[in-house]
This record gives sequence, C-alpha cells and structure tokens, in this order.
Amino acid sequence: MDRPERSHDARHTRYGQLIADLSQRWDDSNVHESVTLSREYGSAGATQFVEVLWSPGVVDRDPEDMDVWLKLSVYPNLIEVLGVFASERIVSETILFKMWGGSIITAWKEWEEPVRKLREFTHDPHVWEYFEGLASAMQRIETVGFPETKKAKLLRLLRRQPLNDRRVVP
Repeated sequence: MDRPERSHDARHTRYGQLIADLSQRWDDSNVHESVTLSREYGSAGATQFVEVLWSPGVVDRDPEDMDVWLKLSVYPNLIEVLGVFASERIVSETILFKMWGGSIITAWKEWEEPVRKLREFTHDPHVWEYFEGLASAMQRIETVGFPETKKAKLLRLLRRQPLNDRRVVP
C-alpha cells in the first residue's frame, strides 16, 4: 500500500469514528431528555423560558427555571455542534441529512421562535446560528436533493465533450 492510499484509509477511519461518536452522542440520555422536554414545552413553552430568563430587566433567575432551560438546550446545542462541523467541512451535509436531516428540520421549526427571541434579548445575532444554518441546508437538500459530488460533476462534464476531445486533465 502506497502512502496516499494509507492516508486516504486513515482519513476514512477517522471520519468513520467521528460519525460513530456523533451517533453515540445523538443517542445520549441527556439528548433524549432534552428532546422529550422540548416536545412537552413546545415552541411556545421554550419561548416562555427565554422571556422569563432573559427579558430585559431580569436580575434574579429562578434556579429551577435555569435547570430546565439547561436541560432543554442540550438538543439545540448538539445540533449547533453538528452545524459547526458542517460549516468547517468536518462532516458533509449529505451525511448529516442521511442520518438526522428530518430531525434537524423539525428541531429548527420547534426552536426558531425561541432562538429569535433569545437573540433579541441577548443582543447576540449569533446564538445558535450554526443550528439555523444546518437546518436551512437540510431543508435545501430535502427540497432540491443532494449536492452533486466532484466525481459526478466531472463525469457529467466529460460526457458533454465530443468523443475525440476526451482528455484527462491533471
């Protein structure tokens, strides 16, 4: 096995391990608790927590409310991490869509209102921005389909060339 092939195999092994680790994290009991709480409270309930905890003038936050909020926010925090990984091209949007696309789309529908309110109250437009970006990417893939791979694009372009002009470009 030559060096480029070993490097390619090592990358695939690391990538596979990362996906396995993310799958484990997705199935974590804290994430399940967060999803369950999110569904119990719904978008309106999560928005109420944002208003109670971060409205202008709030000084003393009820520790029980904070505890519930911290449990609620585990799920969007996980999706935020996935969004960062996708934006940095550590994990492809295609893989994320195949594994969790529908769940991410649904999560954003449930969290969009509380996130917008949290951004407003904290004056931070970046709160869960990678969650939002990943949800948008998942919606785009659901609507338009998977992005074309480099190999597929190359094959498509080669098929358009006349037969006598098929050259391999390094």
